[in-house]
Amino acid sequence: MKKIFLFILLLSSSFVFCQTLNLPARPTNSYNGSQFVSVINSLELEAREDSIFYQVSIGNIPDFQRNLIPITISETLASVNYDITYFVIPDYLAIGCDTNYFLCPMTPVLAQRIANFTDCTLTTRKMVNEIYSAATVKLAPVTMTPSAEMTTVPYFSTHNASVWDQRSAVLATHPLGELVGGNKKDVVISNGIYQTDYNRVCIYGWHQLSGTPIQPLYNGHILMYADYSHGIRLVQNEAIVNGIPMNITEILESSTLYSLFSDEGQISVPYYPVPEIEIASPKSFAMEALGSNTIQFIINTEPGLYYYAEFSEDGINFMENTLINLSNPIFEFYSSESLIYSRIKASDGEHFSEPSEVLAASVGTFPGEILIVNGFDRATAGNTYNFVIQHAEAINNCIYNFSSCTNEALTDSLLDLNSIPALDYILGEESSIDESLNSEEQEVIAGFLDNGGRLFISGSEIAWDLDYLGSISDKAFFNNYLRAQYVMDAPNNLASTYYEMEAVPGSFAWWLEPVFFDDGTHGTYNVAYPDVIEPINGSENFIAYTGPENQFGGVCYEAGSYEERLVYLAIPFETIYPEEARNNIMGAVLGYLLGTSENKEKNGQEKLVVYPNPCTDYLQISIPKENAENCIIRIYDNLGRELICNKILNIEGGSYSISTRNLKDGIYKIILSFDEQVFVESFVKMKN
Repeated sequence: MKKIFLFILLLSSSFVFCQTLNLPARPTNSYNGSQFVSVINSLELEAREDSIFYQVSIGNIPDFQRNLIPITISETLASVNYDITYFVIPDYLAIGCDTNYFLCPMTPVLAQRIANFTDCTLTTRKMVNEIYSAATVKLAPVTMTPSAEMTTVPYFSTHNASVWDQRSAVLATHPLGELVGGNKKDVVISNGIYQTDYNRVCIYGWHQLSGTPIQPLYNGHILMYADYSHGIRLVQNEAIVNGIPMNITEILESSTLYSLFSDEGQISVPYYPVPEIEIASPKSFAMEALGSNTIQFIINTEPGLYYYAEFSEDGINFMENTLINLSNPIFEFYSSESLIYSRIKASDGEHFSEPSEVLAASVGTFPGEILIVNGFDRATAGNTYNFVIQHAEAINNCIYNFSSCTNEALTDSLLDLNSIPALDYILGEESSIDESLNSEEQEVIAGFLDNGGRLFISGSEIAWDLDYLGSISDKAFFNNYLRAQYVMDAPNNLASTYYEMEAVPGSFAWWLEPVFFDDGTHGTYNVAYPDVIEPINGSENFIAYTGPENQFGGVCYEAGSYEERLVYLAIPFETIYPEEARNNIMGAVLGYLLGTSENKEKNGQEKLVVYPNPCTDYLQISIPKENAENCIIRIYDNLGRELICNKILNIEGGSYSISTRNLKDGIYKIILSFDEQVFVESFVKMKN
């Protein structure tokens, strides 16, 4: 029994003398006190306090303030003796480092927010007196002339310098980390906070060397008031009472124990009001495939917020939050999966936003060739904000690498479109309620196509919104860049009736089987109003609705080998089922967009050409060199398995034929290497 008691005693002793403030280590290259003063000098109150909270939340406080000082007292209540130890920071809360810190006045709302964040409370009048009595460094109050300027940062800074002069004068005998009193008034917990019609800040203290406080308990200022004389003393909320950990806030609320920490009676609301903070879900961000099994987040960040990623291998079940290092937002994956999904959250360190929409990226050897843009953020029935899944899986099945972003990231120019060959733009049921494509999106898409970009865009309300209901500029964009015109709101103008399409003979998609899209019972949502469109300005039909005669649901356009290409599908791609059908139509689309009849792309990069595509029994390979020696041709399936490996000493005339007779129907990737060059292309194998 004695051994057990000794063990408990040792634990209690360790708890009493080894308490530290609950904050991360101070980051390298953080602001010192003087630098931080210059940062907040011209900020309005709200922005200033956001900046203060951020600095505290990342741990930018002096190291000496991390080690808490035990305050030990004894009280007798109803003939019961109480031995109490609570833990306080050694000086008023500061921003900066040990050699240059700023004792930082703030409103009680911010002080309470910081206290909540650090598992602390603020002092009461009784505690302020006890702390001053225990202080080994007692400084005489330095007062300044009252004026309208006393609530400004320059006044704060001047007073801070005066207090530092006092403190530095006694450092040799009283080093940093000893308990200091007398240099500030305390913002305190009191019944006076809620005694008037308007909530108030309560202040007390600023003891003179005689031990008498200059400031009696006072609640005459409004809640959002702070002047140069105010200081914030954090107290760890967990105290030791007769050897048992107890919560100070709960004791203040207690009708029997309140006097252990309060000399003004029970304090039924022992904290300042902190408004409920709602943090908006991140909207503008990208998930970029860098190659070498790495992805990078690019986020349009808000000051004072952290960002966390939740990863998934299926886009539905997500792992716990992982902090994104904004100075190096790169993640490396070693996964059996060749793609990874993510959604992100924003946090102020205390509160979290709702998760963002879901994005995806390839995890593999090469960077993304295709950028998926999710523009379907309309709050409509059936929108699960993760339809990137169907697009990502289909592109991955075609053995292309891809990145993804939100449409806001595109208009915020977070990615350089000059380095991206093709866009897959998801618009779902985006419509006139929130604009299928706003003017900024139209400008980006127009610039991309004018620069020779390749665009696959799908959605069921684009024509209705832009051409039927749109402005003059909307109609001009729709007709000139999506190269279509609106015909009717649904085949035969009958909603929720037609759910099948078939390829137009002679089009790039001629080989596709009939295409079905969702009526709401196949895992996505009901495409009740699929637009009927027709080609204009050089485009051609490639797919028609099954049933009605000559009513089309998709156009394509090819300006030339070096120039823009377009596939516009008037139903949402993600609603096509089954999965095999989605994979086939994505293969046809990407083959059309990224194939070429020349040996060079617009950017001058040499390119491998394979034809016919789709192929049946053979594939002709045209390489960008008349004679190539020591060539290796490899063909891979959509699982990355090598199926064919031909080593050829010499390919003469830049052309070579390879048999595909033994390949099953599907999409494949061919890789040709010679002269330390690697060329990659995809093709479709289908039956005769």
